[in-house]
Amino acid sequence: MMNRLTHWIVLCLLCASCASLEGPPPTVQNQADELQVASAFSLNSMVKSGVAILPVISETAPAGIRNETAVEIQVQMMNYFPSITLLSDTKTMETLRAHDTTRTELEAWLKNYRLGGPVDQVLLRRTGLFTNSRYLLLVQVDRYLMDSKPVKPYLSSLPLTGPVTSPSLSRPIVYDVLKDIQLTGLLWDVECNRVSWEGRGRVSVIDEGPDERFRMNGLSVMASRNFVSALYGAPMRVSDKDSGC
Repeated sequence: MMNRLTHWIVLCLLCASCASLEGPPPTVQNQADELQVASAFSLNSMVKSGVAILPVISETAPAGIRNETAVEIQVQMMNYFPSITLLSDTKTMETLRAHDTTRTELEAWLKNYRLGGPVDQVLLRRTGLFTNSRYLLLVQVDRYLMDSKPVKPYLSSLPLTGPVTSPSLSRPIVYDVLKDIQLTGLLWDVECNRVSWEGRGRVSVIDEGPDERFRMNGLSVMASRNFVSALYGAPMRVSDKDSGC
């Protein structure tokens, strides 16, 4: 009976020790900001006039993250604006396939814009014409950070149940991993040749490795949701009049 009781106590001590090593759960920081909005912009007009999503661009985020971001933005746009006329980035490029010159020029312009190049108003107006969309949504992953550093583990305050034969093995190396993803996007009005709205969505967390609780693709989804929620909060979203220039 005593042996069983002893084993049970030791097991409880070990479980408590493991729990203390895990530390508190990481805190996720969410951010959704509107950066600028044209005085005459109306979300009601955006819903009626149509939006074509352009391929997501980035200097640092891999293709998989860019593709998942584009898909999630499309999903959230449909969730927030169920009656919107919306083309996904894939559908936008497929539509431009019939206008091969415009598609080639757009792909080249996106690469140049990603590097800081100017807006090509003529090209964007042509893109809107061929996709039958007044607004073009261009999103850039301008922050994609995953940085780790070793930190001291959370040590148990429980007494040792036996001698420590290898101190280096009794204190596992723990890493704090800073993960930060930010999207900045704009709605380009091809009729007025201007930015109608610009905003950003961001999410960051200090995760603990090697058993990370948040993956970068999951954070990109959260950042995409924050971005679209910022658009949903734009002024005049209950306006019944169409936007002019």
